[in-house]
Amino acid sequence: SLQRAIREFEQISASSLTVSSRNFVTVALLIARAAMWREESRGGHFRTDFPDSREEWRIHSLQRLGSEIRPITGISFSSVQSLPENRAAAIRVSD
Repeated sequence: SLQRAIREFEQISASSLTVSSRNFVTVALLIARAAMWREESRGGHFRTDFPDSREEWRIHSLQRLGSEIRPITGISFSSVQSLPENRAAAIRVSD
């Protein structure tokens, strides 16, 4: 269950870890907490207790370690201008 995964990640996090391992455990813990918070199934996220997508959960969320997860009401996007072909060709990575 997600609750068990969260408990296990918290136990692992309390042990002596390398920086890289601590980062992996931190990300796993944040993902598990976000999955527990989201009361629906959407995309690659599926919960047997909430098997359907719900429109009210069509939101972005913000999570910080040690803080509550909260919905984000406003995200803005800016259009990006494409590089001219001659400049794009100059920065392409060859196979």
